[in-house]
Amino acid sequence: MDTTERLESIQEMLDEYFELIELGEGQSEEALQIREKLDQTIGASDPELVRADVMLSFYID
Repeated sequence: MDTTERLESIQEMLDEYFELIELGEGQSEEALQIREKLDQTIGASDPELVRADVMLSFYID
């Protein structure tokens, strides 16, 4: 298995999280729950979560 591959369940959570952000629902209860699970699983400093933080800043401002 390539080390850059993500578990399917993690990738599904990331996809759902990004979809919520794009829909302007990045601060919804559902999004915050997904984010918390992702933080615990892959860590808040994961590049995809850093990218999500940048996207959120554009949708919030």
